[in-house]
Amino acid sequence: MTPAALAALDEAEQVFLSPVTLWEIGLKGSGRGFDFQLPDHWETVLPAHAERYQVSWLPISPRHCRLIQDLPLHHKDPFDRMLIAQALEEKCAVIGSDSAFEKYGVKRLW
Repeated sequence: MTPAALAALDEAEQVFLSPVTLWEIGLKGSGRGFDFQLPDHWETVLPAHAERYQVSWLPISPRHCRLIQDLPLHHKDPFDRMLIAQALEEKCAVIGSDSAFEKYGVKRLW
């Protein structure tokens, strides 16, 4: 993460983590690999870190699912499209390097 993204996390009143992120980690970890190292048993380690740092889970709602249908196809990645829908619906910024989020009006921190 960039220093700016880390600073934004430090300054935020509330931080959310979408289960979509863990879903994508699970799928990518099953073959394609990562450009970063994950701890063994990340499925318990990452949620434990989220709890330790008071990160709240952002559940996927029916409204988020419906909103995906109306999004233009600037981005075709289904995981990112759900994160975009969640960010738009919940009026949240997203931390990430993918500039395509901005095409949807999502505030991206990086």
